[in-house]
Amino acid sequence: MRRYVSLVAAMGFCLCFAGAAFGADEEFARMDQNKDGKLSQEEFVRWYPVKVWKKADGDGDGYVQETEWIPVREGLAQYRRQEARDAEVKQ
Repeated sequence: MRRYVSLVAAMGFCLCFAGAAFGADEEFARMDQNKDGKLSQEEFVRWYPVKVWKKADGDGDGYVQETEWIPVREGLAQYRRQEARDAEVKQ
């Protein structure tokens, strides 16, 4: 029974992790208005400033592919977490 519980717990963990990795980007999908699998500058700046666009378009082709977006999204999330921690410290 213990093995079964451990196996189920491990499977649950893997499914959660896979969901985070593979569902990566509901946000990207929302931003991709024409559903062509890449973000034009026009699509991108509806959600984020041009300053972020310049960092996101890593290869300079004028589009942000999901592979370029993921590290930018993670960097933004880290920045937001740090801002939240800083705000807590100030209180």
